[in-house]
Amino acid sequence: QIMSTTDSEQQLQDAAKNLDDMRAQIASLEAANKAQKEELEAVTTARDEAQKAAELAEAKLEEQLVAVQELRQAKEEVDRDLSTVVADRDYYRDQLNAFADDVNVRTEKAEQAEDELPTTRA
Repeated sequence: QIMSTTDSEQQLQDAAKNLDDMRAQIASLEAANKAQKEELEAVTTARDEAQKAAELAEAKLEEQLVAVQELRQAKEEVDRDLSTVVADRDYYRDQLNAFADDVNVRTEKAEQAEDELPTTRA
């Protein structure tokens, strides 16, 4: 019977040690689980922030695209206006040159007619 009491005590000690080992393993697993949860939260937060930044960048790009399209339209309008101004300039230059040619022709005729007039002596 003494032997069996010693055996029982040993079994109890072994069981207590196993229980302590299991508690240590559980505590270790809980700590690892907590660390993984914190890491997951950090990764999730970083992902959310990156997604917000990407959405903001996309919105800015869309605004810039609209601005570029507006600038292109404005440039087309300026090009059309410039084309009209150049055409008007060319037209008026041609008109002015024709007028100058007409004035030169009339001046030459007037000078010729003046030269053909008899000179009078006093």
